[in-house]
Amino acid sequence: MRLNLGCGPRPLEGFVNIDADPNYGDCVADITHLPYEDGSIEEIFASHILEHFDWTEVDAVLDEWIRVLKPEGCITIVVPDCVQSAHMVAEGRMTPLEYGGLTHGHGNGTRERLSAYWKGEDTNGSHLSCWSARLLLKYLLAHGLTVERIHISPHREYVESDAMVKGWKC
Repeated sequence: MRLNLGCGPRPLEGFVNIDADPNYGDCVADITHLPYEDGSIEEIFASHILEHFDWTEVDAVLDEWIRVLKPEGCITIVVPDCVQSAHMVAEGRMTPLEYGGLTHGHGNGTRERLSAYWKGEDTNGSHLSCWSARLLLKYLLAHGLTVERIHISPHREYVESDAMVKGWKC
């Protein structure tokens, strides 16, 4: 079985597409407590979902996802790469407003929205953790995965602003 966690409006063929929103996917579930047995899942794809968890939750979330993976099971995680995005802003390839949308979640990145985000008043859809390819690699290695591939993902409009890390459970 293959899972697409937090699928939103992007279901993947050949995967069980899971989302908290009943308007999306094949299955409504809490991806922090997956309804699957230990070691029962062949592959997990989690694109643009890990950044919606607070740093205090990230380790438990990764532990849960890894728990359900079979030995030698594969996990692919895609996150907005805040470091790469900042470089793109500095080089004039992305506007600061676009960067604000990537680092602080969905929305227009206005001063009021970002202020509410930083005060903890607006967490609906907000990015609660900020990632780079290197940091994601470090987390997956710390969780005992063998990481074979890391690269910038061609997943979104700003192809250079996403990081994808692919790892295997030992």
